Amino acid sequence: MGTAGEVAAFFDLDHTIIATSASFAFNAEFIRNGMMSRRTLAKTAVAKLAVEVVPSEVGDTQRAMDLAGNAVRGMTRAEVQRVVDETLEEIITPKVFTEAKELIADHRRAGHSVVVLSAAASEMVQPIARMLGADQFRGTELEVGPDGQYTGAISFYCWADGKVDAMRSLAEKAPVDFSASYAYSDSDSDIPMLGQVGHPVAVNPNRLLRREAVERGWPILEFSKPTPLFPSSMPKTMRGKLKDKLDNSAITTRAKARTAMDALNQRRPQ
Repeated sequence: MGTAGEVAAFFDLDHTIIATSASFAFNAEFIRNGMMSRRTLAKTAVAKLAVEVVPSEVGDTQRAMDLAGNAVRGMTRAEVQRVVDETLEEIITPKVFTEAKELIADHRRAGHSVVVLSAAASEMVQPIARMLGADQFRGTELEVGPDGQYTGAISFYCWADGKVDAMRSLAEKAPVDFSASYAYSDSDSDIPMLGQVGHPVAVNPNRLLRREAVERGWPILEFSKPTPLFPSSMPKTMRGKLKDKLDNSAITTRAKARTAMDALNQRRPQ
């Protein structure tokens, strides 16, 4: 990894920024809209669990990929986007960890590029990343056929080593100083991602990641306070203006940035 470039903060999404699984939260809405069966959701959940419990089993990973792709086969991108847009504020914004929001704000004040990397479909990750004011994002890419429907195939799986590929791909467009950069995750599947940066941090780590973090001397953070990103009493029109303000701020942050590393260092355990 080269050292020339900007400092970035790479964030996993599920159980790191939000206190839930984005994919399963939205899949529940697909069921409510008659777009997915409960059996399909259950099979996908079992496959995901198998990958998390036995991360070295390539067969389980492929099965999870196949089931994730098949879960949306026949749906159109417009249908998926409609459900995501309609339910984002209801099922995702109340689940954002307060500690994650503050940490993201610290990085932005420091002029760091904030990047969200998730195994969830890009169609789900993009609006969440936008809502958080992230500079960039990468999610799993689902293949769309000429008829506009998902084929069931996955062209890029943003999981495990796939996240490292995503980091390198993003760095080709805007050089990143990985040795000075940060990464945050809750899962041992993200050990490759965490190992790419000079400041890896385990957040709400599962058993395997906690063991790895202790062995390698990585800081461990515990996030436990999910709160709404926007006050529930705020009118939707005002929420929209606030989202636009966050977007504009994400673009101009580095130009206005002041050093905020004291805040970051105070947050990191000694």
